[in-house]
Amino acid sequence: MYLLVEAVMQLRGECGDRQVAGAKTAICHGTGGILSAAATAILSTQR
Repeated sequence: MYLLVEAVMQLRGECGDRQVAGAKTAICHGTGGILSAAATAILSTQR
């Protein structure tokens, strides 16, 4: 969940000193269990 929260904050420009300049797209990938599950989300500010 932390990755999704950080990605959304980056896209909104709310990260202060750790802000990535011009962030318009973010990708989050995580695994769970004993490498038995994986999920990837691609987020964007574009419609």
